[in-house]
Amino acid sequence: MPLIATAALAQTTGYTTATVHLRAGPGTGYPVVATLPQNATIEVYGCQSGYDWCDVSWNAARGWIASSYILTVNNGQRTVLTPQVAVAVGITIVVFNQAYWHAHYQNYPWYPYWNRYYHPYAPYHPYHPYHPYGPYGPYGPYHPYHPYHPYHPYHPYGPYGPLYSPHHGGGHPYPHHGGGWHRR
Repeated sequence: MPLIATAALAQTTGYTTATVHLRAGPGTGYPVVATLPQNATIEVYGCQSGYDWCDVSWNAARGWIASSYILTVNNGQRTVLTPQVAVAVGITIVVFNQAYWHAHYQNYPWYPYWNRYYHPYAPYHPYHPYHPYGPYGPYGPYHPYHPYHPYHPYHPYGPYGPLYSPHHGGGHPYPHHGGGWHRR
């Protein structure tokens, strides 16, 4: 049976530090489930290892918020959720997987598109031999073969613009608009 965060886990009350999106997964590439106001009372079920994203609920909505937007009570004071604070108040490590998606999002229009949103961190990819962040890099969350990925060899503007491309021949030898690949 896959591990998922469920309501049976211990909960810790938290509060939002600002208006923040509750996401369907641990990352900004996931759909927005709800937008929470500043100082919303939430229940924290656990966080991913590293405590960067946490599984929370607000009213009837369930999803993920970056821990930097969560305050919890530690020693009588509201404090930002850090790994040290999370351990001190008993917030455990949970995982995000397809079972979690199935348990919480079947009534949402984007539910059938798990594969569109789920992008675990990938190892080295041959199109990024010198890229320190792997295929998703600082411009992500693009798949390495996404047609508008800044490093994709068939990007419509190519490394030298639309008039010249090593794949299509011809045109001028200067970069398009003075600067390499277009980033979208």
